[in-house]
Amino acid sequence: MNSPSSQPAKQSKFQELFSNHCCKRENKEQKKNKLSIADMKNNLSRIIMLIIYLLINLGLVIYVICYRTIKVKSNVPIVFARICGMLLNFNCTFIIVLMLKQTILIIRSNKFLRKCIPVDDHIDFHKVVGRIIVVLSILHTIAHVVNVGAYNSHSWVAYLFTTEPNIGWVGGFASLSGLLLCIILSVIVVCSMRWIRRGGHFQVFYWSHLLYLPFYILLIIHATNFWKWIVGPLFIFLLEKVYSIVTRCSSRNGRTYIHSVTIEQSNVISLNIHRPKHFNFQSGDYVSINIPRVALYEFHPFTISSAPEEKDYIRVHIQATGDWTKQVYQRFKEMAEEEARENQ
Repeated sequence: MNSPSSQPAKQSKFQELFSNHCCKRENKEQKKNKLSIADMKNNLSRIIMLIIYLLINLGLVIYVICYRTIKVKSNVPIVFARICGMLLNFNCTFIIVLMLKQTILIIRSNKFLRKCIPVDDHIDFHKVVGRIIVVLSILHTIAHVVNVGAYNSHSWVAYLFTTEPNIGWVGGFASLSGLLLCIILSVIVVCSMRWIRRGGHFQVFYWSHLLYLPFYILLIIHATNFWKWIVGPLFIFLLEKVYSIVTRCSSRNGRTYIHSVTIEQSNVISLNIHRPKHFNFQSGDYVSINIPRVALYEFHPFTISSAPEEKDYIRVHIQATGDWTKQVYQRFKEMAEEEARENQ
């Protein structure tokens, strides 16, 4: 039988256990709050950029709804199609802005701009915007098909495969160009899948992505006002392409040769590349490497391993993980084995 004196002891132990549990719970909540605040501070530029992106899209939606319902008084499918079309105008322009490499390099080299704009996320953002374009394209197409079935006197066959309805600002070519745009977009999306890019078929991804040229030409023909959206970014994009080609072909800046190769452990090779006279870089920068005897048109980015103080060479480490890197590794491994046999 328990004595009265033992009851307070049990209560105090229980209270102590309860207080410890509460303290631990409070500490965990404080850590979570601190972690969330710290994450928000560290990702502030990303959050601001995402909010600006969403607000622009929302503003375009509100504008189209007000214009189409109040001023033009369009039917529901047309309003929905125009909303998707306006969002496609913006996102198809923005996805090019995200791949302006020289502009991004200028932003990254400026400390203030680098803090304000999350330039290191441009490829991830490019993928997200690409998925949004696919969804908007599907919804835009469905809305037009519903409009044809419900409100249009022409048949679906005449609407989709002929210029008879005379829709669009270039010879009634809007329907046909829309169909071609859906086909091109489907090819680009399928060939951009991870299992193709990482499965030893990078060239399929690379060449299919060049379909952006006819895609944007058709988009300018298809959408009446799209050229107003794209003219600025497209001009900068073309300037960057010309600059990139000139720089790559210049022996003063871009064209160079491999001085020596070291085959290391874990399927890693080290390339010692002759440093061009006017080639300057900082720690953490990367170079796009093209080895014509492996793949004539492929350029792959790699972080520079050597220090900027080394004036004669640039060192790059490559691990054989993808199709191109495996080909590079295998080529130099075979050259090393051949040289070893000759020395024997």
